Parts: sequence; C-alpha cells; structure tokens
Amino acid sequence: MSRAYYVSAAALSTALVAVLTLAVQVYIPETRGYFNFGELGVYAVALLFGSRIGAVAGGVGSALADLLTGYSYYAPGTLAIKGLEGFVVGYLYERLSESSRWRSALVCAIPVVVFALLSYVGYVYYSGGQEWTLGMALTATLTAPRIAWILLALGLASLFVYLSAKRPAYAAMVLASALGGCEMVLGYFLYEYLALGFGSAALVEVPFNVGQVLVGIAGSAPLVAALERVLGKARTRL
Repeated sequence: MSRAYYVSAAALSTALVAVLTLAVQVYIPETRGYFNFGELGVYAVALLFGSRIGAVAGGVGSALADLLTGYSYYAPGTLAIKGLEGFVVGYLYERLSESSRWRSALVCAIPVVVFALLSYVGYVYYSGGQEWTLGMALTATLTAPRIAWILLALGLASLFVYLSAKRPAYAAMVLASALGGCEMVLGYFLYEYLALGFGSAALVEVPFNVGQVLVGIAGSAPLVAALERVLGKARTRL
C-alpha cells in the first residue's frame, strides 16, 4: 500500500479511537478517571492495520479524548500506555495468526475466563446506579441489575464460541487483545500510583479497566468485520 494510504488510515483510525473514547464515559471519583469504550477502537485498529498504526491511533486518539473532556492530567500517561497497547495487540496478532497449535485450547478456555471475569466485575463494581456521560454532553445515572451482568457474560461467552467456529482467527484476536489489555491495566495502575500520587486508590480503577478490556474484546471482532467490508469496497474503487 502507498504512503498516502497509511497516512489516511492512521488519521481515520485516530479519529475512530477518539470518538469511541468520547462516546461513553463513566466517572471514577477515587482516581478522577473514567471508564470508556476506547478499547473497542484500539483493538479494532490494531487488528486491522497492524502494530504501527495501532500504536499511533491508540496513543494519540485516546490522549486527544482526555484533553477534550478535561482529563489532561491523564493525557501524557494515556499517550504512552494506549500507544503501547495498540502496538502490542497488532504485533501479537500478526505473530499468533501464523500458528494454529494453541487455538483449540483457547476456544475452550477463553469463554470460561470471559464469563467469570465479566460476571464478577459487573456484579461487584457496575451494579446499582452509575453516572454515565454520553457524547460529552448528556449525563445520566443508569442502573443495571446484577442478574443482567451474569446474562451478558453468558451471552458474550456463547458469542465467542460461535465466532471462533466461523472464523478460527478470532481466537488469535482475543488472545492478542487480552495481552494488550493486561499492559493497559498495569500501565494505568502504575501511572496513577507513581505519577499522579493516588496511592492505594489506584487499585479502585483496576476492575474498571478490566471491564474496558472485556468490552473491547467483545466488540472488536464485529467492528473489525464491519470495517473490513467497508475497506474492501473502498479498495476496489482505488
């Protein structure tokens, strides 16, 4: 592909990550941070375009969202943490796609892990009233019953099994995204603990960031499939 194609892909991908990060925000008082859907964009871009564009879009798009919504104290850390996350996801997916020896084990193990983590995190941390900001403007308190998280976790685990049967590469997508997500969770904990001085309060945000990873994993494959169709049509017109 031409240089112009990569520049355009990086610019559009950065905008996508920023928009998804801005679309939904849940304020976390203890760390003055927020839960968001940005991982959806970071993972999808890295899986589609690889490590370099994943790093640029993940870091710049996420940091831009911090600046636009008044979280500028997070922007330097976000630039590095989300940039590295995008690079890791893209790099690992490229490597993992080359081998299929581990896929059977993943197809069996990942639905169990997804169900257990999402059930626990949603049940404990997201049940009851939460303040959600939608599109930088509308703020509302939304309530989610605990049983809803268990049903959602069961549905996502079933969706993973279905998608893995239709597209074997999905297992590689999930593993690469999960490992990149681990870097993000650890990165923000260290940034909040060491750079922002939140101390033990930094632990409060860990489950929220795990929730972001789960949302990103669950939504990235359908988003990748949709973007592949759009990009495929665009390429045929070039």
